[in-house]
Amino acid sequence: MSSHLEFAHNFQIALSGDQLPVGAQADDPSDITQRFNVYRNNVAYELAQALSRQFPATQRLVGAECFAGVAQMFIAQHPPTQPDTYRLVHRVSAVLAALGSLSSLPYLSDVARIEWARSRAYQAANASPVKATQLNTLARHHRMHLHPSVQN
Repeated sequence: MSSHLEFAHNFQIALSGDQLPVGAQADDPSDITQRFNVYRNNVAYELAQALSRQFPATQRLVGAECFAGVAQMFIAQHPPTQPDTYRLVHRVSAVLAALGSLSSLPYLSDVARIEWARSRAYQAANASPVKATQLNTLARHHRMHLHPSVQN
């Protein structure tokens, strides 16, 4: 019998392929393929939904139907390797930039990159901001000049 880690690895490979995971079982063996295909479709649907939640402005720019197609293509090309979809989405802007069919929207990948940055900022751990006095000290010692837009 295989270990849980081996089964999980085989299961992950089967999700993005056409085969069943090694060791998959059901009360009625003829149901395994149908059941796993339903599960595979549910996973793909949820990943596409996660992408649409992550990139709402991008989705509005191209339309829900187009975005769903791009999401399906993206998921097929970049299946998640971890349960955390957060690590998956950073590649979306590069995929959008490479799609010739969306070349009429040259700013689209930049919009996706901004949405990804917003999400990263939201998910980031809290940190204390640098105090203005510390910036001033740093600027004096390293001959830096703060941009005129920087304010206390």
